[in-house]
Amino acid sequence: MSEQRSAERTRTFLRGRIEYNGGQSSFDCLVRDLSEHGARVVVSEAVTLPETFRLHIPKNDRSETVHVKWRRGESVGVSFEPVAAQAGAPHDEDKDRIRLLEAEIVRLRRVLEELRGDPSRIQILLDKAV
Repeated sequence: MSEQRSAERTRTFLRGRIEYNGGQSSFDCLVRDLSEHGARVVVSEAVTLPETFRLHIPKNDRSETVHVKWRRGESVGVSFEPVAAQAGAPHDEDKDRIRLLEAEIVRLRRVLEELRGDPSRIQILLDKAV
């Protein structure tokens, strides 16, 4: 069998998490090889994987959208989606984080307006924030 990788791989023994269905479905896997462009993960042969899913590697604090390239028994080869493609549409967990940050911005704007109206309230507002 000829080598088809475009980047050097590193053998690993890392715990991974496969997430799909907008984060509603997930299960653990083992990441055995890792390169700049993809990985080889090990899952039970009984597991049915979607063609595209999120692969989270907690030790590296890395989360990638991946596409299944091949499967042989328990081994599954996946390629990482290019960052440019990922940037186009936020994933569900990104959308949740954006909503939380937007709510925090609204709250901070209200605090700022209160301070502009009555600067003597700064200590009261600071005590509430802590």
